[in-house]
Amino acid sequence: MLGLEYPGGPAIDRLARQGNPAAIAFPRAYLKKGSLDFSFSGLKTALLYTLQAMPEQSLAAQAADLAAGYQEAIVAVLVDKAFAAVQSSGARALAVVGGVSANSRLRALLQQRATSENLPLSLPPLTYCTDNAAMIAEAGRQALRAGLRAPLDIDAQASLSCSFGLSGLSGSTG
Repeated sequence: MLGLEYPGGPAIDRLARQGNPAAIAFPRAYLKKGSLDFSFSGLKTALLYTLQAMPEQSLAAQAADLAAGYQEAIVAVLVDKAFAAVQSSGARALAVVGGVSANSRLRALLQQRATSENLPLSLPPLTYCTDNAAMIAEAGRQALRAGLRAPLDIDAQASLSCSFGLSGLSGSTG
């Protein structure tokens, strides 16, 4: 919607660094109280409506503020949910990995919150902050080598057990 290149996350992060996250406020998607779930579909709609209400000539002038406000709404929820998960699980440290861990604003807010809550925080060097697709592919390769096979009609599952969710696979477990 902002006309940024794909993938949008790094592009928004770069543009947001030039903007004011308080200039344009976007809603926070917390869903049910006490839940660790989140959804940003309402936030996307809020951005769409904000853009539709904005004169076209204002878009270029306010693009950095739009990106900063939008990013801030996402990052604030992610930080709050991450620390709520730490608290509810009794974890004594937090590690944030994957592509999203490269976001500069997320890293800054996580570090601020970890410092204020005296919680050890592990953020990998940016070189290692990439999409987890390679990790997922490696898990699949290891399952294949172990003789595990999935039928072509296997359903995707958003929540899997600690057994890698290989219960739908057949074959030897080695």
